[in-house]
Amino acid sequence: MITDIKIFSRQRTDGNVIGLCIDLADSIPYDCEFYYVWSDFKDNQSTIEVFDTIAYKTDVIVWVVADTFLGPHEHSWWRWKSTYGMYIINKICKKHPYKKFILMCELYNTELEVTATNLHVVYVGDQGTRDHKNRVLHQLYNPVKNKKPAKNWIMLNNNPSTHRMSALSYVMGNGLERFGDITMSTHFQERVGGFKEFSDMMYWELNASNAQLKLLSNGFNKIKQWKATNNEVSRTVAAQTMDHVGNFNNFLFNRYKDCFVEIIAETTFNEMPIAVTEKTLNSVYGFNFPIFMSNPWTVSYLRNLGFDMFDDVIDHTYDEIQNPAERLFAVFDNNMELLTQTDSMYKVWDDHKTRFSDNLNFARTKMIDVHRERAFQQLHKIIDKLQEESK
Repeated sequence: MITDIKIFSRQRTDGNVIGLCIDLADSIPYDCEFYYVWSDFKDNQSTIEVFDTIAYKTDVIVWVVADTFLGPHEHSWWRWKSTYGMYIINKICKKHPYKKFILMCELYNTELEVTATNLHVVYVGDQGTRDHKNRVLHQLYNPVKNKKPAKNWIMLNNNPSTHRMSALSYVMGNGLERFGDITMSTHFQERVGGFKEFSDMMYWELNASNAQLKLLSNGFNKIKQWKATNNEVSRTVAAQTMDHVGNFNNFLFNRYKDCFVEIIAETTFNEMPIAVTEKTLNSVYGFNFPIFMSNPWTVSYLRNLGFDMFDDVIDHTYDEIQNPAERLFAVFDNNMELLTQTDSMYKVWDDHKTRFSDNLNFARTKMIDVHRERAFQQLHKIIDKLQEESK
């Protein structure tokens, strides 16, 4: 049971994750300290590093880290093969070898980055498929059940992260923009404009062919000339109020009516821990075929959770590619025909309409319970292990 609670930083929308984690920690049959932090990286420091300043008293410590394990660009996948946050957490655990640490987090597959033998991970559900926090809010979404033929696909871009700038460069280098609806904030275009060439922006170890490099370079230059889709109102509303339902109903609904496929440019891409946000859920309510610009095994995770991933329509083989650059190319190369279909796309979508409805029903009725049940199951296995070790 919890003997002490300390919340170092949080967002106003995270009440449900704190409540779930407190419920989990209270079920632990040992005295434990409970520390919560919202992960952020600013002033060259991670908020997670506060865990290194605590004088721990109990033998069992519960850490809750909300959001992604952000870090500097220098902490790259190619060098570290881990997120910066998990590098910090493993290091702290090793400084306290006789303590037992239980990390509760929103990133699936975080256990793949555990190197400390006294660290255990409980996955409490991600922002997207556990977000919006209750069934009432899920009912407020206005799903896009009817469409009109316009564009094949949509790709939403606000925050100009490296994987989004690279993906959009590859899209436009291949001339795919004429088949899709691309949103690009002025902030995104300004960031691209700050680099002279694609190579100046790219810090990845990019093992690409000359042809691929040329496509990336040409597409990058196209972005500079592109007229940005000014979604500043939509972006500001979502960022300031975290009102994802209002953002979808008021700003995204009409865009989703005009497309059948979504290239979901998720928040993270390089690392193994999977971050699924409201961007994925938007595609469910938008009744779109999903293609993921996301972490490896995202599709597998969502499929195992209970969603139909339309494997008979989309080539998701990119999902198992760990190298970020190779996965980026495969996302588009393996689905080029789907992204460029025009006349037949409405029929393909209409033939699978009931499956979109099934995904919608799963999101509204079962998804939240699945996360809660799995979290308790994981914690009970950890407790069993700790009890066995104490004999």
